[in-house]
Amino acid sequence: LKVTGRAQITVSGTILSIPGSRRLNIEDASGKTQSIRLASNCKITYGSSTLDFEDLRVGDKVQATIGANDLVTALKVTERAQPTVTGKIVSIPGIRRITVKDANGEIQMVRLASDCKITWGSRTLVFDDLRVGDEVVATLGDNDMATAVKVVTRGERTEALTGVIKSITKTRSGVTVAVTKSDGKDVTLALAGDVFISYGTEALDPEDLRIGDEVKATVAGNKLVEIIIKNRGQSTEFGDLGGVILSISQSSQDFIITLDDDGDITSFSVPRGCVITYGGSTLRRSDLRLGDEIRVDLNTDNEAVEIRVLVRGE
Repeated sequence: LKVTGRAQITVSGTILSIPGSRRLNIEDASGKTQSIRLASNCKITYGSSTLDFEDLRVGDKVQATIGANDLVTALKVTERAQPTVTGKIVSIPGIRRITVKDANGEIQMVRLASDCKITWGSRTLVFDDLRVGDEVVATLGDNDMATAVKVVTRGERTEALTGVIKSITKTRSGVTVAVTKSDGKDVTLALAGDVFISYGTEALDPEDLRIGDEVKATVAGNKLVEIIIKNRGQSTEFGDLGGVILSISQSSQDFIITLDDDGDITSFSVPRGCVITYGGSTLRRSDLRLGDEIRVDLNTDNEAVEIRVLVRGE
């Protein structure tokens, strides 16, 4: 008896997970789970379309043909799962809109359909119940609008804060921001390590914050977890140069500041009549600190005419 080849095996089921490149975990109709590997030349199809491995989705129903070395030589997608967005809500910028950050750090805006079903376990939620920090799975339908949002893990309870940034201070442990509320009271809070900051459609970094920014913020665990900038404060384009104060040299004759502007080291003199401000406060030369981020307007003698402190050092 001469064996000319091995009979091919067909496995059908639903993709449960995609644990790595060219590997799938599928569940068959009896509930049995099987791990399969795709050959490098495996052909993946859905109807008349050819797909790439990256096009496969958890929930897709598939039919796999297994050949030599237990490798899948052909994979037919018989029914497509609806696409999902999985991650943590980092911002809730408007009605029926959430911003989600996935495990890879990718950020995606998700719009919820008017009849979107929002659940947490056996509970049905409304849009206003969603929190920054919630871990969610959003199922997308027509026009990439979410038809269902499943809250997997709840974030901390949050509260809203609106006002104007009065001061920004960098410390060894992070950045602290003071916000003046509409009632005139100041609130000082640290930024969370994963704080989400935005201005319009642009995501910003903590160093992009400015004194005078009008903000709508979200507080959780006594930290700022979201900052939406409504109107921008003082421009960082003021003056001739800017940077971080590296050293301050003072004598009876002169007051010299040395700045580091992304590796460019510059020194200038600060005369007694120089105007120095930080937000709405007027400072003296002696109030300047190492680590302060400043902008400087110079005259032709390389003397500071005006200094604006943007962020305070320790």
